Amino acid sequence: YGQIYRSTDSGVTFNQGYLPFDTNFHFRAVWGTGSKVWVFGEKNSSGAIYRWDGVSWAQPRLVSNRVLGAFGMAGNKAWAVGERGTILSYTP
Repeated sequence: YGQIYRSTDSGVTFNQGYLPFDTNFHFRAVWGTGSKVWVFGEKNSSGAIYRWDGVSWAQPRLVSNRVLGAFGMAGNKAWAVGERGTILSYTP
């Protein structure tokens, strides 16, 4: 389990962010840039990806294998890796 903190003043102060996650979600990785943030992990033994667009959290994308890590290059491109050779790419 985990918590996300958000700064709106370049890291001077942080406030706990609202998370739509239930207690069955386990964090594995977080990646973000600007106002775009992805939270990767597992929910009920499946992979789950949540995305913050700067305003609200999108409904989770569920995948069959657990997600173990993440990386991104820009606010509109992110990758996740997981069990059994899983590689996922996100481009809006």
